[in-house]
Amino acid sequence: MHEYNPIDASQKEQLVGWIQQHKLEDFSGGIIDIAQNCVRFAGHSPDSYEKVGNCRLGGLPDATVSFEWPEEMAFLAQLNMTEIAPFDHNKLLPDSGMLYFFIGDDESSSDLPMRVIWQDHDIDDLVRIEAPPGYKNTKTEYYEGGDPQVVYSPRQLSLVKSVSLPYIPSRFEKRIFGDTKLSEDQFSQFDKLVLGMHLQVESGKVGRHQLLGYQNLAPYEPDVEACAREFGVDPDLSWIDLDTVNTLIAELDKKDESNWSPWYLEHLKETRRKNREDLIALGDRRNDFLRAIDDWILLFEIDSDLNSDICFWDAGQVHVVIRKQDLLARNFDKIYAHLFSS
Repeated sequence: MHEYNPIDASQKEQLVGWIQQHKLEDFSGGIIDIAQNCVRFAGHSPDSYEKVGNCRLGGLPDATVSFEWPEEMAFLAQLNMTEIAPFDHNKLLPDSGMLYFFIGDDESSSDLPMRVIWQDHDIDDLVRIEAPPGYKNTKTEYYEGGDPQVVYSPRQLSLVKSVSLPYIPSRFEKRIFGDTKLSEDQFSQFDKLVLGMHLQVESGKVGRHQLLGYQNLAPYEPDVEACAREFGVDPDLSWIDLDTVNTLIAELDKKDESNWSPWYLEHLKETRRKNREDLIALGDRRNDFLRAIDDWILLFEIDSDLNSDICFWDAGQVHVVIRKQDLLARNFDKIYAHLFSS
């Protein structure tokens, strides 16, 4: 079972059924072992602010009178952790208080300006916090996607406890499938299995956003990027080794007469040469780098949600990762955020 965020017995039973449905029984051990618990949620109806301290997407936050709205940031969501707690059987998240998410200018996809704030106060201590002067209301005013000075349309949230599996291909492929070379149909069935997790439906409401688990459907790994940034290396170095990069360079050197454009071919060669230099420079620290990746976990994922007028680039997703030790210490200052869009 997953070492820090395993699924529970009822989730395992449900997952076994899905594995059988997709004819992936040969890999059931690896799939169950890698599976994580997560909380998915969706904005199911407009929020008229009748209730203070509920789980909310967009709109205005409910917080203490001393709360300071992060400068030049849009409010994304507030989560009542008392409502979340029953879905978090591994006790990774706070089980009380409110968790708030704000985002700044999303012009750059990497190292997004994000703030995650936890306030451990009773609901009776909360009041509606107004947006700073000059903020536009997306219900009534034109705004350009990614504007950090907007108030998105508020939505109430429905929550569902779910199973999360990693997107493939990823560094988890060998842990799931071992040395088996999958057929095209097996890859397709696994993709459908992962998609089924992502689009899990309860009472007709689809969970588009989530806490914990693996990022959904994005062919990159924000935890790897966060760690690579810390080490000052290329994220590619999480999967490539010196023998592999030397082989790739040798193959590229033979492609001078290929149909590839000279610019693109030289770009690839230069990238791999840089990979080789970085690997040599990392030396013994490479193992430290690979181990450090596992310290980072997904805290929060928010998808573009037109019900709330939220759109990241052309319908992208924002992923926020955090170290396990910082999450357990309730230290939300040390996060890393990345935007993925097609």
